[in-house]
Amino acid sequence: MNRDRNHDFTAILKEAPESEPDRQRFFIARAKLLAEEKSIRLGRPLTCCINTFGCQMNSRDSEKLMGVLEAVGYVPIEDEDADFTLYNTCTVRENANQRVYGRLGHLGALKKNRFEPSHALALAINKGKVKNSISLPLGSEQVKAYLRGESIAITDVKETPENGWCLVLVDGYSIGWGKVNGGLLKNHYPKGLRMNL
Repeated sequence: MNRDRNHDFTAILKEAPESEPDRQRFFIARAKLLAEEKSIRLGRPLTCCINTFGCQMNSRDSEKLMGVLEAVGYVPIEDEDADFTLYNTCTVRENANQRVYGRLGHLGALKKNRFEPSHALALAINKGKVKNSISLPLGSEQVKAYLRGESIAITDVKETPENGWCLVLVDGYSIGWGKVNGGLLKNHYPKGLRMNL
């Protein structure tokens, strides 16, 4: 399969079956190809960690998610420094939610006496939890540039974010961080995840 076609998300969405569970199987197969590529690039298997907070339903959902991750090619570990870390929580039980937010505070690093949020933190929160965000349309050149690790001019967006850390979203879903300075979004997408689009 052509690598560029494999990473063209718009084309992938068009190829996907409409009905379930065929649609799920299609995306699992695509994810498996991407995981295999990354594993080969790293020279080791990819790892995953799921931490569950909340009720028995959350535990069952975590088991299902782990099954999907293993089918894709991830090896489960207990360490939150895994390649893929997921926090599964219950929004009905406030205590479970608060425990996750407390855990997410550790998902960053102090660099030059400043907090730098981690990629995992970006994937775990939504627009309503941050003061600064930018939403990019799916399939746009801006999204492709972001996934390649390039800085993006943000002069033609609906709402210009303030200077500083900014949650980057695609059609409302968070995909990572950037740092706004003037009219430029400096890319903080992890180097190991960047793609050749």
